[in-house]
Amino acid sequence: MLRDEKILSLLAAGPLTTSQLHALAGFTTRRRAQARLQKLHAAGLIRRTSLLSCGPGRAQYLYYIKRKPKPSAIAHLLGIGDCRAGIAMSAKPLGVAVQEYTGVGLGALIPDALFVLTRNQLSSLLCLEYDRSTERLCIIQHKAQRYIAALESNAHRAVAELASHSFSGFRVLVVCDGKRRLQSMGRVLARVDARPIFWLALREHVLADALGSIWLVAGDKTGKHRALVRG
Repeated sequence: MLRDEKILSLLAAGPLTTSQLHALAGFTTRRRAQARLQKLHAAGLIRRTSLLSCGPGRAQYLYYIKRKPKPSAIAHLLGIGDCRAGIAMSAKPLGVAVQEYTGVGLGALIPDALFVLTRNQLSSLLCLEYDRSTERLCIIQHKAQRYIAALESNAHRAVAELASHSFSGFRVLVVCDGKRRLQSMGRVLARVDARPIFWLALREHVLADALGSIWLVAGDKTGKHRALVRG
C-alpha cells in the first residue's frame, strides 16, 4: 500500500508519535492511524515504545524502525517530529510540496531535518534545528558558523542535484520552546552573519502555522514576523 510506504519513509527519517504520523501520513482520523500502525507493528515492519498517556483512550507511542531511541533523546525527537508535522500540515492548503531527505546534510553538517519546499516550480532548501535549551550558546554559535561555512562552500549543491531542483542557498530554521531562549538565540545568531539565513520561531507556533508569519530573522532590527511561504 502506498500509505504504508509513506509511513516507512517517514519513520526512516526519524521516530514519530501516533499523532505526528496521523498528520504526516494524511490519515483522516487518529483512529485510522492507530489501526494501520498497529497492523504494521504486528507484522514486524515497525517498532514502538510507549510514552506517557495523553488521557483516557489516548495512549501514545513513539514509532521507529531501527534502534530504540534512548530515553534521554526522546524529548528532542518529539520536538523534531512536531516541527515535521507542522510543516506538512501548513504546506498542504498552500499547495506546497514537501520533500524530506534522510541522512543527507551539507557536507559533514547534518541538520535535525532537511526539507525541500516546492510551489509553482520554485524550490527552497530548509535545514531544521530544534533547540531544547540544553546546549550553551557558544556551542550554538559554533554550529551557526559551520552553516555559514557550508553556505560559502556551496555544500547545498549536492542536495540540489539529489532533489533535481535549483536553489542558490538555504535557510536554517531554529525552533525553540520558550520566548526568552529564542531571543537569546537570535542575538547570538545575528552576530554570526548579517545575511537572512537564520529564522527563529516557537515550537507551538510551528505546530499551528509553520509556513505562516511566525518567523523572526536573526539580525532583522524591525522585529517583523515573516512567512516561509507567501499565501
